[in-house]
Amino acid sequence: YQRRVRGESEYKHARKVVDAKLKKTSNQTFETFKFRNLRQKGGEGFANFVHRCEVGVNKCGFHAADRDRHIRDQIVFGTSSNDIREKAISENLQLKALTQKGLGIESSAQFGPAIRVKEEVFAAFTQKDIPRRPNGRSSKLARFDNKIAERSCYKCGGSYPHDQRGCPAANHRCRACGRTGHFVEYCW
Repeated sequence: YQRRVRGESEYKHARKVVDAKLKKTSNQTFETFKFRNLRQKGGEGFANFVHRCEVGVNKCGFHAADRDRHIRDQIVFGTSSNDIREKAISENLQLKALTQKGLGIESSAQFGPAIRVKEEVFAAFTQKDIPRRPNGRSSKLARFDNKIAERSCYKCGGSYPHDQRGCPAANHRCRACGRTGHFVEYCW
């Protein structure tokens, strides 16, 4: 039973008593269990997973000095990326460094294939492959003929021009950017 403070209205006192009874109590054991079972969901970005770990650790009642260590450990246990896990373990990274490396690894995994394909296409059309005139200058016609002979579709990677069926990527939705008309390997 709580006693009413002098000068406090009956309503305020009753409200305080009811609020104290209904106040949600936190079960730290259960919150720690939920935190330790956090896993990165399929399609979930690394930054979002780190944020979920940061929110989850606040409910566990861990000592403030150990907060970053618990978050780091849960990221290592729960990330879906073996590359991030291996990097964290091999280099014994702290939370801030792990977060930066993890974001870098995730972005390179996401955009790496597109960059490599563009480098290959660029390498296919280097200046040394273009026939030259006796005066050392290349003819526009020679450059055009060279490109047609080695031409491939920039949307699907197949030979170009396509046969009667058209480009297989025409109605395909890219998983990287969400636009229609090209495969993820040829995303720009």
